[in-house]
Amino acid sequence: MLANIVDAEPPDAWSPLRLLEGHWVGVGAGFGSESDVTHDWAFVIDGNFLELRTRSTVRTDTGGGEVHEDVAYVSHDRDHDAFVCRQFLSEGYVNTYDIRLPPDPGGEILFAHRDSEGSGGVRAQMRLRFVSRDEYVMALDLAFTPDAEFKACQEMRMHRRP
Repeated sequence: MLANIVDAEPPDAWSPLRLLEGHWVGVGAGFGSESDVTHDWAFVIDGNFLELRTRSTVRTDTGGGEVHEDVAYVSHDRDHDAFVCRQFLSEGYVNTYDIRLPPDPGGEILFAHRDSEGSGGVRAQMRLRFVSRDEYVMALDLAFTPDAEFKACQEMRMHRRP
């Protein structure tokens, strides 16, 4: 019996986020326009980090073709059994989020604002909810002053692609 306990695999801390891995395409709505969005989620650097690459192109019929890109890295802080996300945006600022996982599968994953660099005091948070195994909705909320409540600014409806 002791051999079974010693040989047992440790639980996979990443299991609540593994469903994100893959190529996703979708449409974003917000800031007065619509955009075509891609999210590429991949485990990188020996599987120690979950990388998200985002590309969003504003549709020319609603805004003029502006392109936004960002790259984010999710790490697992084993000391605190918590996930942290650091997002680097093409606008030149960096957001750090504490990831709050839902108590039940299928609940909302919250990327809760911890800190921003170079954002002029604007705070951001993201909320991600799976609609199905192959579809999720990600909402971006912003607060423009330190005391302001977060307000929904953009919603992206994403579908998994092979």
